[in-house]
Amino acid sequence: MVVNRQVEIEKMFGYLTEEHQRNIHTDAFKDIANVFFDLYEEYVKQFNQYVEINNGNRAEKLDPAVKWVCNASMGHGKTTVLTCFLKWLVSENRPKKRVPVLLVIRENGMAEEIFDEMKRFDENCIVSVKAENKEDIEQYVLYHQIVIITHSRLDNLALGYGNSQTYKVWEQYRMDGFSTYDVLDPKNFICRRHRLLIIDEKPSFVNASIFGIDSWDNALDWFNKLSFVLKMQPFQAQVMKTNILNLIANQLVDNTTDVTTALMPKQKDSKIKSILNAIKVIKGDEESKSKIEAYKKMIHFEKLCKKDGIGRIDDYEQNGFTGRKIIVAERINYGKLKMNTLILDGTAQINHRQYKGFQPKIVKNYNNYSRLNMCQEIINTSKNSRMKKGHTTQKAITERIHELKQNHPDMFILPMKYDIPIYKKLGAIGEDQKDSFEEKANDNTRPINLMNTTGKNQLKDKTSLYLTSLPRMNPDYYKIIAISLYGNRVSLKMSEEDDFNWFGDKNLEMIYRGEMYAEFLQIVHRTALRKINEDTPIHIYVAFNQNERDVSLVQPMFWEINKWYMEDKMKYTYHYIHDESLYGRGDTIRHFAEEIHQWIWRNSTFFNQLPMPIGSIQKGPDSIGGKFRKWLTKNNNWEKKKDDK
Repeated sequence: MVVNRQVEIEKMFGYLTEEHQRNIHTDAFKDIANVFFDLYEEYVKQFNQYVEINNGNRAEKLDPAVKWVCNASMGHGKTTVLTCFLKWLVSENRPKKRVPVLLVIRENGMAEEIFDEMKRFDENCIVSVKAENKEDIEQYVLYHQIVIITHSRLDNLALGYGNSQTYKVWEQYRMDGFSTYDVLDPKNFICRRHRLLIIDEKPSFVNASIFGIDSWDNALDWFNKLSFVLKMQPFQAQVMKTNILNLIANQLVDNTTDVTTALMPKQKDSKIKSILNAIKVIKGDEESKSKIEAYKKMIHFEKLCKKDGIGRIDDYEQNGFTGRKIIVAERINYGKLKMNTLILDGTAQINHRQYKGFQPKIVKNYNNYSRLNMCQEIINTSKNSRMKKGHTTQKAITERIHELKQNHPDMFILPMKYDIPIYKKLGAIGEDQKDSFEEKANDNTRPINLMNTTGKNQLKDKTSLYLTSLPRMNPDYYKIIAISLYGNRVSLKMSEEDDFNWFGDKNLEMIYRGEMYAEFLQIVHRTALRKINEDTPIHIYVAFNQNERDVSLVQPMFWEINKWYMEDKMKYTYHYIHDESLYGRGDTIRHFAEEIHQWIWRNSTFFNQLPMPIGSIQKGPDSIGGKFRKWLTKNNNWEKKKDDK
C-alpha cells in the first residue's frame, strides 16, 4: 500500500492547533512525516508478504525488519510530528489495517505529554508503563494500539528480561458496545499484529557492570540486594561476601594484563562451589528479577567466574585516587526483538560509530547557525578545580557572569548539579532563575542542571546561555561504550601527551568526543536557537581550558562541531578568565602572611632579628617558611634560590 503523501501529511498537519501551525516549520514537518510514512509503508509491505507466505502465494522469505535512525535536528518538531503520526494511525477506520506502536521515551515529562495528548484524542488507544504502575497495567498492554515504555525497559526486553511478546504484539478486540468483562470474548477478536518500534533519543546500546574493591565500585552490591533469597545467617553471609571479594581482589593483584581470566580455577573447592550454588538459587527465584540491575550484575559476575576474556581491567589514576577495577560491557542488540525500528536522534551523525547496522534517514537541517555566537571562557573547570577550598573557580566565573549580564540580562546559568548551591550563594544564579533548579512536588521530572536538559522548557526562549563547565561524564561512561564496541582491542588509558585528547586510544577518544559533543549540541538547541523561523542572535559561553599550551588550538572542540554539524556557519571566539590572580593567590598569601607574622611575634629575639631567609622561619619538615617557599615555586615558576628573602 502506497500512501498519498501529500493528502495524508495535510491530514496530519490538521491535527495541530492554528497557533501551532503558524509557529512550526512546515518543510521540516513534511520531511520528518515522510520518514514516518517510509516506516509505515515498509511495515505494510512486510505484512503483505507475511499474508502471502501463509496463503502459499510466496516462496521467498519475509524481508528482515528494518533498523533506521533519523537525524532530524533538535527544534524541528520531531515530537510534534510523532504525535500527529500516532493520531493518524489511531484514526484508521478499517480495523484490520490499523498499525500498533511500541514507543520508547527517555524523558518522563515528554512521555506524559504524549500520553495525555493521545488519551484526549482516543481514551482507549494508549497505555504507559512505568516502574510505579507496571504491576497494575502490564496485563493490559497487549490490548492497546499505542504503548509507551522507558529506555531502561527496552534494554531489559532486548536482553531477555521480561515478556517481550507482551510488548511486541497487539491483540485487537472490538470495544464499542461491550463491557470491560465481555470485550475480550473470542468472538470480539479482530486480529493480532506486531508493533512498530519508535525510539526517541539514542538508546544506551550497553549493558555494563563495574567490579572493584573500593566503595564506589562495590563488587558486593549485587549480593547485598539479592541475598534475601538465600535466607542466610549473618556469619554465613559474611563468609560468602569474603569469598566473593577475594575472587575479585586476587584477579586485580595477580593478573598484570588488562583482560580478565576466569576468576574461578578449574578445580573448584567448597568455597567456590558455595558461590555458584548461591547464584543458582538466586536465578531460580522469580522475585530476585524484580531487582533487575543487581540481577544483571550477578550474571556478569557469573560470566567472569567461568570464562576468560569477559572483562577488562582498568588501571586508573584520577582525582587523587589510584587502583584497578574490572569493567564488563556488552552491546545490546535491539534487533533481537525483530521489530521494524526507527530511532529519532538529532545528533546521530556525531555518534555514527554507535549506529553500526542502522540505515540513516537523512532530514535537512533548517537551523540558521550564522545566528550562533560561541565563546570559550578559558579557565580550569575540572572537577578538582571546582572542588577547591574557597570555590575560587566559581568566584571568578561569577565575576565574569555579572560582567556579561550587562549586555545579556536574560542570560541563563547552567552549572553541574554539585555547583548549583555555590552559584546561588555567589549570586550568579539570580532570584528569577532559582525556581528552575528546585524540585517540584507535582513534577515527575528532575530539576535542570548541566547534565539534565532533555525535555526541559526553561531554555526555549533564552538567547544567551552560560555553561559553567563542559557536559562531561565520568571517564568510565565512555570506556564502557568503547569496550562494548571494540572489546579487547581498545586501550583504556588516559592521554598523557596533550591537553586536547582526554584518552590515549583514538577509538575511545572519538567515542568520548561524540558523546560529549552530542550532549553539548542538545543543550545549545534547547535555547531560542530551536525557533528556526527566527533570526535573533544566540550567545553561548562555555567555561573550560581545553588547551593551555597553544592558544591557536584553544577551540578545537568548536572547530570540530562547526565542521561536523553546522556547515561552518557558527562564529566563535575565546576570553581568558583569571581566577588564581584574583582569588586563590591573594587568599593564600594572606594566610601565609598571618602565620609568618604570628611566628615572628612569638619567636623573634635580639639574637635572631629580621631580615632572615624564608627557610629559617620555623624549623622542621613542616615549617611555615618551607611551605611558603614550596608554594611560591609551584605556583609562580620561580627558581629556588638559597637566599630567598
